[in-house]
Amino acid sequence: MTNLLFVTGNVFARYALMLAKNMEVNGFKTCFSTNLFPMRRKIAKNGWSKADIFFPNIEAGKKSSVNECGITNSEIKAEMEFVVTKSAILGNQIDLDEDFYKNCNRIINYYDDIVTSRKISAVLMWNYKSFPNNLIKLVCEKRRIKCVFFEEGLFRPAKLTVDPQGLNYENSVPRDKDFFKALDEANEPTLDRELIISDRRILELNRWAKKAAALEEKISLITQPYSRFMNFDQVKRRKTLLKLMSKLDREQDSINLDGRKIIFIPFQVRVDTQIICFSPRIKNMIDLTDAMVTAFRSAQELGYFKDYVLAFKEHPADFGSVAYQDLFSRYAADKDILFLKRYPVNDLIEAAEFVVTVNSTVGIEALQSAKKVLVLGNAFFAIEGLVKINNDLNCLTDDLIAMTTFEPDPLLRHKFIHYVKDIYNVNGDKNSFTGENTRALTQRVIDLVNG
Repeated sequence: MTNLLFVTGNVFARYALMLAKNMEVNGFKTCFSTNLFPMRRKIAKNGWSKADIFFPNIEAGKKSSVNECGITNSEIKAEMEFVVTKSAILGNQIDLDEDFYKNCNRIINYYDDIVTSRKISAVLMWNYKSFPNNLIKLVCEKRRIKCVFFEEGLFRPAKLTVDPQGLNYENSVPRDKDFFKALDEANEPTLDRELIISDRRILELNRWAKKAAALEEKISLITQPYSRFMNFDQVKRRKTLLKLMSKLDREQDSINLDGRKIIFIPFQVRVDTQIICFSPRIKNMIDLTDAMVTAFRSAQELGYFKDYVLAFKEHPADFGSVAYQDLFSRYAADKDILFLKRYPVNDLIEAAEFVVTVNSTVGIEALQSAKKVLVLGNAFFAIEGLVKINNDLNCLTDDLIAMTTFEPDPLLRHKFIHYVKDIYNVNGDKNSFTGENTRALTQRVIDLVNG
């Protein structure tokens, strides 16, 4: 019998439980590791014995602080880089002292005991950059145990990413443009684009709703009128779409372009792996803004972009946690620099002449809308002919100017979107379980574990 370990926290909890049930039905033996008492109780209520539910918060501290599976301190340091950097950004300094490595070794030994004693064939987890998932991944690499990583899909919320290699820039999507051009498009399915757009709006509302408890006085008037829209089914989405859009339109930022064209630059989450791990030149959104404005001004001095506007949009996940007032004030007098907060992303993509992104999935959405994209960071979709790639911020002015004549390969773009949407991603929504999407996910995981 094939044994599987699910490592689960808040994000992956409900879907992991559902998937584990499906895997049990298909002949697999499953167990769980969780740091959450409520999740521990829920797993037990669903039929798993206490012996199959590991709780590292209490149990890992009893393990030896001497590494027992050959993982070095340098390997631990490299794997913990994201956690350490994120903590520093948030004002919590982590000292890489002797106690740090002892605590890491206890976690490593704890999971090493689990995977060896239970003869685990594969570990399934959401996001391997966070702690302790990053150390569990190290153990799996040392013991040659398969991992299956999960994340929100690239076409949310209708899709999920399930990858045995990694996520984002480290995923298994090929980088060879000839691979995509050779794809057979027989029976190629398509997603309803209107539904994708409406789902993005609904996700934006959900993010606001989650902030309501902490920011009740500021946003209760915004979220309350939409509370009944937070969890409606696919059919009701269509019927209520126009009404919902009209209410949102009254609250969103206004844009007065006066006939000028837009270059759209989406902000990304300040402490996300995309920026901390996969953006070697731009470390935050202030860097992004300054680099773009400097290159934009230089291009204008050469006679380009006289009738253009740079439109930056904050990421909803940073609302209320990141203050950009100083940045906004610095460019307040610049009439061709716009900072937006509550303007629909899809509307900005449609209005833009082209999109500039570090490595955001907005770049994928722009490609789906047949828009030109300039990539500034490490992105799996940074493929020559599909997008324009900047490898040196000193050349950003030249790359911006080149975007005025850049023509992406339409066949490559079409085949790439087809592959990512219909082959690489799996139908499914981690917050909505249906027979169709759980079957697709279960079969994908079975194929990856057995492959």
